[in-house]
Amino acid sequence: MNRKTQTRTLGTLFGVMLAAVLALAVLPGSAYAADGPSITLQPKDMAVNYPDGASFHVEVADPGNVKSWQWIASDGGSEFTLDGVSAHTDTLVIPATTQDDPDMFYCCVITDKDGKTVTSDPARLSVQNRENDKTVLYVGDHAVEPGEKLDLSKTTLGSGTVEFAADGVNITFRDIRISNAVTTYDGTLSPSMGLFLERRNSTAQEYYFHFLGDCQITDTYYDPAYNSAGVVVNAFFACKDDANAPTIIIDGDGKLTLRGGSNQIYTDANIELAADLTTDVYGSYFNDGITCRNLLIDENVHVKLNVNGTAVHTDGDFRLFDGAVLDISSSSPHVSVGPTTKSMCFIVGSMYAKGAQINIKGRAEVKNFVPYHAFVATMPGILLAGEGGVNADNTAISIELTAEHSDEDYTMNFCGISGAGEQNWVNLSNGAKLDISIQTPEVNGVVGVAIGGIFKAEKDCKVNIDLLGSGEVIALEADRAFKLTDATVETKVESKTGDAAFGIVCGEAEITMNQAGVRLHSTAKNGVALAADTGTHEDVDVKYVPNYKPEKIRLHGAECLTPAPSEINLFALPGYGTTIKAETFFGSDTSKPAAEIILAKANGSRFADVADKDWFSEAVAWAVKQDVTTGTDDTHFSPDLPCTRAQMVTFLWRAAGKPVVNEALPFTDVAQDAYYADAVRWAVANKIVLGTTATTFSPNSPVSREQLATFLYRYAQSKGEGFVGAWYFPLTFDDAASVSSWADEGVHWCTMKRILSGVGNGRLAPQATATRAQIVTMLYRCFVPAESN
Repeated sequence: MNRKTQTRTLGTLFGVMLAAVLALAVLPGSAYAADGPSITLQPKDMAVNYPDGASFHVEVADPGNVKSWQWIASDGGSEFTLDGVSAHTDTLVIPATTQDDPDMFYCCVITDKDGKTVTSDPARLSVQNRENDKTVLYVGDHAVEPGEKLDLSKTTLGSGTVEFAADGVNITFRDIRISNAVTTYDGTLSPSMGLFLERRNSTAQEYYFHFLGDCQITDTYYDPAYNSAGVVVNAFFACKDDANAPTIIIDGDGKLTLRGGSNQIYTDANIELAADLTTDVYGSYFNDGITCRNLLIDENVHVKLNVNGTAVHTDGDFRLFDGAVLDISSSSPHVSVGPTTKSMCFIVGSMYAKGAQINIKGRAEVKNFVPYHAFVATMPGILLAGEGGVNADNTAISIELTAEHSDEDYTMNFCGISGAGEQNWVNLSNGAKLDISIQTPEVNGVVGVAIGGIFKAEKDCKVNIDLLGSGEVIALEADRAFKLTDATVETKVESKTGDAAFGIVCGEAEITMNQAGVRLHSTAKNGVALAADTGTHEDVDVKYVPNYKPEKIRLHGAECLTPAPSEINLFALPGYGTTIKAETFFGSDTSKPAAEIILAKANGSRFADVADKDWFSEAVAWAVKQDVTTGTDDTHFSPDLPCTRAQMVTFLWRAAGKPVVNEALPFTDVAQDAYYADAVRWAVANKIVLGTTATTFSPNSPVSREQLATFLYRYAQSKGEGFVGAWYFPLTFDDAASVSSWADEGVHWCTMKRILSGVGNGRLAPQATATRAQIVTMLYRCFVPAESN
């Protein structure tokens, strides 16, 4: 937690004070200076059980001659001049203590009307029950435990009531007004604290914050010298990387407004917003919005985040449901002596939005940077910081980034959606819309979408990217692949400095246009760069030919089609597979691009029983390429054949890289030299599979769909992934109740991750035998997430 850090070492005040005590051998009750105030009663040591508070009292012989009282605290390394109400009286009141409070020492500096001072003896405050985890809500510097109620009108904090139910999970805030403009105590509890819920080892999976009526929390405290604003709503559970972190559910029947603080909501738990929320900055100080593990915005909830920094930061997933609206407005602040990197959304997991609307506006302001001779190193609208991606299902995403004009360079690298990893992806489906506008002619390194994985837009989706920048400018870059199916993509790209401007750049392209009214438009000086990866690495040089007018261009089994009235200028870049750059336009007018570019994928399967149109074709191609499995013969894969336990564990072992585990097998029915023996050793050692009995593995028994889901879930657990999702991802299949209890977590997890899907007609068929096609498809989705392939 933050504190007002007006610190000095103990070599100053406390050092001098203690030295004086020892030198003069002054006893408690006497004065430190013969001509200063005479202390008649010294403050006494106290030991309390948190969250109980304490008070320290000092008396002098002539209190009417005292000009000021000033209490000072020390934690043994630094000292703090307290500025609360009681810190300037003869009695320091500390309303509450926390589990983390170190032993603190308090003394009072007393000044008389002649300007002479004397300092009291230091008194120690100790918390003696630190090992006892308790559920405590701190409201400002007051503590509320389960079964208690706090009337804020009886404090210096504000008005309204806070009631903590005896169940330890429900907290009701009614018409609260909290402002820390006046604080009682400035010590271990921050003067900028609004709400702080503490439970170290959480015993409940969900905690409820019910905000009833018009509730407002304002954090006015900020010390620019120390960059130390506090938080507004904070919940600390010490969850760290525990996937079973509890969830704080924020709901209400009125409105909730949070203003100020370095973080408006900060917790290592999950946050579920079930009521409208508005946040705002206090002044022009640095300010982040919501920081948590997983963030969920419920149906029809409207969240408005106005920040001076990052609006949303999740260490896990971010999910928005039907009717949810998220409005973000952020000014990128100067926060350090060097370059600043600030994202509007910083997502370590993935963003999943269904039927939602996301509006992001980010701006860089000259006043925040030029006076400090610093610059914005990176400013993305959505930054994918882990291995996840953006999945927008019938969702509209709008990202607008701007920068103020300046005679000095202070900005670079603006990006709408950014994720450098190969596992970062963007998937648009069911009419989703993505609009990105970056109009920053002075910014170098402007990109609309830049991901290391796959960008995919499906039927009826629309993508519009409009960019103006300096240096090289790229509308959409997907290092692995660009996949377009009956969707419209329009890019307008311009470099003010005349440098390269690309519409689409990708490592592999699969574009299919079967529907009227959809198109791929690109107005960019350097056109689009598409790659047809044939699985071979060869340098191909197709020379530029002016006014080349083909209706088809064939590239190693793939073909690019353009409308007859259009022209195409084509040349190739040596590299991975074959990369082509194509600018298509009508006649000689480059401002009127062709209506569509169609790149149709050729049948690359070697199996007679696997066609390109089959739902498992990509998974089969991946499995063969990764040496996970081969066909049942040279020309057949046999997708409908059942799979045995031995085959399944072998497939999974191969997909995991064939790790070597030298352990004895406990099973009598697994020969040491069996083709699946090494796989079983690895799976048993990592607790991925168990025997059917203590001594049998039953290698020839068929694998059910729920067994397969359980194996994959346990594999994920062995890699450090835990279960995240029961709190927001129920099974909706008609036969969901037939899932075995031992398989419930695995089936939930695989369904949530889109690894396991239904078999049709609303059925999951958990006990049905898994086929070869189903198994390679689930492996493919596990190792190459479904949203990115």
